[in-house]
Amino acid sequence: MSLAAFVKANYSNKYRPEGLRQIVLPAAAAPVVLTANAAGNTYGVWADVALLATVTTDTLVVGVLLANPSATDQFTVDIGSTRVLGVAYANAAAVIAAGAAVIAAAHRAETIYEYQLDVVVVTAVGTYSNCFGIVATPLFNPVMIPSGTGIIGRCYGVTAAAVTISIRLVCLQNFS
Repeated sequence: MSLAAFVKANYSNKYRPEGLRQIVLPAAAAPVVLTANAAGNTYGVWADVALLATVTTDTLVVGVLLANPSATDQFTVDIGSTRVLGVAYANAAAVIAAGAAVIAAAHRAETIYEYQLDVVVVTAVGTYSNCFGIVATPLFNPVMIPSGTGIIGRCYGVTAAAVTISIRLVCLQNFS
């Protein structure tokens, strides 16, 4: 089944084929903390969300779990991959070491989240209460990560401060 056919048939959760698995990455109890660049409106460095050894089958990133913003801000979270321009890099540090062209090309999807007081406004989705400190937001354009490819993330905030936000990714596997 092609990715397009899979998304059309299954993303609405009307049909769940046998074996389809939903997971959250990273699998460890702690989420990944992304740090924005202190200049404001500038991405921080890529951080490992799931190492390539963890992604052992094709994975579709369908949502982002956000928690623990360090300050009120509007965050842009960028989800990327360690397979860039045909090369499979080991981790985020290797992507960064490869230089500016590879850093920019690692981008796969971008979502904007605004944290203000105790309400989270998710662009183009609606307003959600942040009473438990975690917001789960679906990606309207799921991100395909091939088997054996690491998943990386980075963020920026609007304010000129090194703000942080914790993320985990909601993923689907075993769909081919």
